[in-house]
Amino acid sequence: MIRKIVFGTNFTSLSRKALDYTIELAKKTGSKLIGAYALQPPMPVYSLTLPDTEYRKELQDISRSKLQKFFQQVDGEVEIETRLCIGAPGQELSKLARKEKADLIVVAKHSRSRLERFFIASTTERILREARTPVLVVPDAGLQSVKWDPMICAVDFSDPSLEALKFAIQLARDYRSDLVVIHVLELGPAMKTLGEKSRAKLAALPEKVREKLADVVSTLGAPYGTHTVVVEGKPPEVLLEEATRLDSDLLIVGKQGNTLLDRITVGSTSSAVMRGAHLPVVLVPGYRVRSVSRS
Repeated sequence: MIRKIVFGTNFTSLSRKALDYTIELAKKTGSKLIGAYALQPPMPVYSLTLPDTEYRKELQDISRSKLQKFFQQVDGEVEIETRLCIGAPGQELSKLARKEKADLIVVAKHSRSRLERFFIASTTERILREARTPVLVVPDAGLQSVKWDPMICAVDFSDPSLEALKFAIQLARDYRSDLVVIHVLELGPAMKTLGEKSRAKLAALPEKVREKLADVVSTLGAPYGTHTVVVEGKPPEVLLEEATRLDSDLLIVGKQGNTLLDRITVGSTSSAVMRGAHLPVVLVPGYRVRSVSRS
């Protein structure tokens, strides 16, 4: 069960929309909410008027004031504690989540230029790279309804996707939601050039994958109401199309581990899904320090 949420803000209008959604989420889950901002002072700092220590203190005072003001105009039904972190947003929010034993980090998705997307330069993606706690990314348009029924979880049988499935099963069980587990077969155009025997083997593949998917779901103890789906196509496109078709408002995918390459790329499928998503997406790390709290 989700009992504590860390919400990361940068004081933008997109972040404000994401906060509205997070407040509704806190109400649904009965969770404690911590609002956080990570201040990363310019390095090195050159000030013509103030010594370095005074300049840093002034920055912190301004940020602390903004933080309090940002969270003042929220629904009084949800109590929000605030935290000012000093340092890189990805590292600091991840550290804060671990320190507070949070079950979820929530951030807004921010649109970026193609060049920025190529280098994964947005604050949101830095947080995704660093976090060892599941991160929920709220789309640019913002949402307020938190239905979470049905939830969709993408599974490609990799370790990160199985961690995502465990997380999804627990959420579905805790909040009595239907769960749709999807595997996307990416056969590609090469199938047309294969011989008859090879094509026959590939034709039998979807059924074998269905059996394997059903076995994994059963082994992990998925609740009643869990459905398995195998679809052919490109994973990011298929997953978002299925989310629209099923009228889902939560998509759960696995994020690769914390090797240097993984942290640079985040994961091609998960990144593509997150960037194109019109619905909230939870990225679950392949390795988690702690699981979602159980009731």
